[in-house]
Amino acid sequence: MADTTYEIFPSTGFTVTHFLVSADIKKSLDFYSRILGGKVVMDGENGAPGVVQLENTWVVINVGGGPTDDKPNVYLAPPKDGGAVSGKRPLEYSVVPKALLLLLLGSHFGEGQP
Repeated sequence: MADTTYEIFPSTGFTVTHFLVSADIKKSLDFYSRILGGKVVMDGENGAPGVVQLENTWVVINVGGGPTDDKPNVYLAPPKDGGAVSGKRPLEYSVVPKALLLLLLGSHFGEGQP
């Protein structure tokens, strides 16, 4: 049986962390935990980022920021236009039927495939 104990800072191997910028950390935490079945590790309170564990993947959700002294023209911000896309994260999820997942993602992320 495979080891199903995952750590954000593993003692061996590696882990994958996705950093997402969101205008609403609580809403994003709700989506990744309630809809996708992730475990909320940090709830985003008091200016801290939210963190969700999805099996052996971690999703860090924050409001963005910057620019910084070393990158004065770079900042992180959620899309201002509801149709704008800043990235794509294909997910294969065995528990949620694909048609339901496509419906859920399609209803939130615009036309076509998620």
